Amino acid sequence: MYWHQRSRIKWLQMGDKNSRFFHLSTIHRWQQNQIVKLKNEVGDWKSEEKDIAGIIRSHFQNLYSPPPSRNFDDILSLIDPIVTTNMNAALIETVSNMMKSSKLPSS
Repeated sequence: MYWHQRSRIKWLQMGDKNSRFFHLSTIHRWQQNQIVKLKNEVGDWKSEEKDIAGIIRSHFQNLYSPPPSRNFDDILSLIDPIVTTNMNAALIETVSNMMKSSKLPSS
């Protein structure tokens, strides 16, 4: 069914019902879309299927891996602190309920 539909599309575009032409054009396109060899990070050409798959996998793992951790100490040393040590101590204290239970609104 797939090939039949594809041949109809080509026939509409090219005006030719010749199925041999259609099959040769799809085979040609398939051959062009293959990855026959690929260059790795070192610059060596690899043609084995497992090597090509490894190069592709490695490329996308490197592409989508998180960036290395950065050290911002040099930059932070240039910024004047606004929050004092006492303010910081008050901010990081454990949160507690300051209201007494008798002052809670009744439902």
